[in-house]
Amino acid sequence: DAECEKEALMDLVNGLESFLPLAEAIERCFNGAYEVLDSASPKLKDIRRHLRLTQNKLQDTASSFIQKHASSLSEPIAMVRNDRVVVLAKNSEKNTFKGMIHGESASGQSAYVEPPVLVELNNALAQLLIDEDEEIKRICFELSQKIAPLADAMKAHLETAAELDALFAKARYGNDTQGVTAVLSKDLYLKDARHPLIDPKTVVANTYRLDDHQRVLLITGPNTGGKTVSLKILGLFCLMAYSGIPVLCDEARIPLFSQIFVDIGDDQSIAHSLSTFSAHLSKLSDVTDKADASSLVLLDELGGGTDPIEGECLAMAVLNDLRKARAWVVATTHYARLKEYGLQHEDIIVASMAFDMESIAPTYKFIEGLPGQSYAFEIARRYGLKP
Repeated sequence: DAECEKEALMDLVNGLESFLPLAEAIERCFNGAYEVLDSASPKLKDIRRHLRLTQNKLQDTASSFIQKHASSLSEPIAMVRNDRVVVLAKNSEKNTFKGMIHGESASGQSAYVEPPVLVELNNALAQLLIDEDEEIKRICFELSQKIAPLADAMKAHLETAAELDALFAKARYGNDTQGVTAVLSKDLYLKDARHPLIDPKTVVANTYRLDDHQRVLLITGPNTGGKTVSLKILGLFCLMAYSGIPVLCDEARIPLFSQIFVDIGDDQSIAHSLSTFSAHLSKLSDVTDKADASSLVLLDELGGGTDPIEGECLAMAVLNDLRKARAWVVATTHYARLKEYGLQHEDIIVASMAFDMESIAPTYKFIEGLPGQSYAFEIARRYGLKP
């Protein structure tokens, strides 16, 4: 198997071409910041040489003009206005130079003047900038023409490179997190599963299982005890496995589910007139309509959000329906009657999240076969609620 996988990987690698002549042509024209280099063409190199000479000449001519007419100028500096080099003349002197006026300063005390001695050089600079732009367009067009015949092959290579990048990223993630590749199986078994978003130093590893004879897992226990995290691990690891991403377990076997249904969290909506309870009902309606023997259903606080007695009855009815459809179900609950219901049926695994009564704190440890308590009063006391 490993040899076949290596061969498939090498097929991807060997299918890549480097297009070296084209790469060299592009690198000759552009630097790493996508600026066009002088080496792109002899004409561009010559234009830029003349540009530098003209800019230097403009600067020298402007400096010389400023020295000769310092008394008529507001400041002894050359400036750029409307892409042309100008001087800052006193407003009372602006017409003495017989040059072009490019507006006034904000204070109105000075005017931007382009004296005749700078006009010709400014014109030459403007023309050279136009020539540079035209030559750059020509170079880019020429390169585009070289790329055109190879474009389809390059798009295919990009897809291959992305595929290889994703494969190696998944492998690196697996090595970095000490994950394993899940095996497709007829049962679900996650040995020492760890949630990937919890700090590896503090995460508590738990083992979960379901099989063809026991397709329903009912998790009970206190709030903040880790019930929802367990629910999310089971759904997340299935999706990670199907995507070829290693899962954080010592061993992982997962069935091939055609659908995964999830009702976690509160979808209360003012805009759609949905309360917490009716939002859950809307999802449950969809789940019970569509779930079948190849579906995984994850339900958090099944039957919650309404009168407890009616909620318990509704939760049992939903579980009866899903069990009849042979769906794989993981549900969390606080209801005592639902725990009793689970213990009465052999196809349901009842489990709980452990709680340390001495420290009044959850341990996040998953215990199979033992229903848990909610410890509402103890937790309330811990959070400072008055006796």
